[in-house]
Amino acid sequence: GTVDGNYIYVNAMAKIAGTRGDCVALIDHTDNPDRPLNASNYESIHYILNNEGSNFRISEQYDSYTAMITPWVNVTCNGVYADKTNMIAPGSFAYLSALAVSIKTNANWLAVAGVARGLVPNIIELHTTQVLTNAIAESYQSEPAGGTGISINPITRIRPYGYCIWGNRTLRYNKISRVGFATGFLNLRNMVSDVKKTVYKAAQRLMFEQNNDILWINFKALITPLLDSMVSGYGLSGYKVIKNPTNDKTRLSAIIKLYPVYAVESFEVTVILSDEEVSVE
Repeated sequence: GTVDGNYIYVNAMAKIAGTRGDCVALIDHTDNPDRPLNASNYESIHYILNNEGSNFRISEQYDSYTAMITPWVNVTCNGVYADKTNMIAPGSFAYLSALAVSIKTNANWLAVAGVARGLVPNIIELHTTQVLTNAIAESYQSEPAGGTGISINPITRIRPYGYCIWGNRTLRYNKISRVGFATGFLNLRNMVSDVKKTVYKAAQRLMFEQNNDILWINFKALITPLLDSMVSGYGLSGYKVIKNPTNDKTRLSAIIKLYPVYAVESFEVTVILSDEEVSVE
């Protein structure tokens, strides 16, 4: 999907992802390398998304099922396309490329961001006239606790590692009165999608079985291996699978409570200089 006029498509993608409930729509803005990058500039993507007067607004029902990576990038093709040595690709391509590398060795509920898992492979440079500095990248992210607005996941050069995705947010519009803090993080949204897909497969597997205690045991047996792996893989600190009472004798009703582990987004370190030594607290 694109931003800068095609809002109908953006909202359609968000609605599809939100209605399914088990996927994320990656929204790309149009490729304009001369676009200002400063978040306070009214022509910047961050300002457009956060300006109350903008036409861009995804319904709060679906906005946490979307994410945006900026800017577009110039990447090498590595012989994949016979007629091209390099191409200009959207931010979503950069994210999916980094994800493809990460999931070879990492769980897909870990954030595809930072120098460990967010390095963009085969990148030549950002397709921008201005430099997307680390400071600008930081300004695209609202404060996770108490911050307001919409966050974008920028690609910036982190020395000495290279260009990497420096954000782990969905396009959820944060405001103090809105609940649902966890859905503002892209890796947690992806983790919930994995749980939903596993639950769906378990339900399909057990459909038309006898509705008794054995069914409940079998249902839990099909979903707890994934949940246990998320706990051991530091995606969750814990979980609960609760059976709901229901008057419908043909229905099995359950609640799955997930307690996520959040990815760190800031460090607070105090350096104290004393007369005899330097200590870090």
